[in-house]
Amino acid sequence: MLVKSTALVAAALLAVAGCSSSGGTSTSATSGGGQTSGQNATGQSSGQSSTTESASTSAAESSTSTSAGGGTAGGSVSPRGAASPECQAMSTILSGLTTVGLKAATGTVAQSDVDAIFTDEAVKAVPADAQSALAAVRDISGRLVGKNQQDASAMLGDWTQPFENFTNATMSVCS
Repeated sequence: MLVKSTALVAAALLAVAGCSSSGGTSTSATSGGGQTSGQNATGQSSGQSSTTESASTSAAESSTSTSAGGGTAGGSVSPRGAASPECQAMSTILSGLTTVGLKAATGTVAQSDVDAIFTDEAVKAVPADAQSALAAVRDISGRLVGKNQQDASAMLGDWTQPFENFTNATMSVCS
């Protein structure tokens, strides 16, 4: 199902967003709760222990479950069902947002990427109780357009919460 696979990608993206703002440090988690290692952009060991694994776990949990309030800052989002037009529209938007987030990490978000996500048809299909989550993620996505890798990566921290809220609203609508 598109929603579940998108949610898994969303969880990975949220973890990447948390790592991207660390100034060029890349980390990799080991399984079983082991230490992680990091390297800076020149390939030298950072000598830092990372919490990437717990961040990934936390991101996965938050993007695959919904809060009692529907996961949006504006309140509860009512379920419509996986076959509903609202679910389909929100899932399509979420998939596009995942791509924008990944492109932001490399500084390649174009206006056409954002325009392709937020078509009039898709926006109108998002239910009223999820519109606040849509508006927030639409705003921050638009601000990623044209940013270089460094500037866009710095903004991913601001992008994460609206993205997470929209992911949670989508999961609520599709349940």
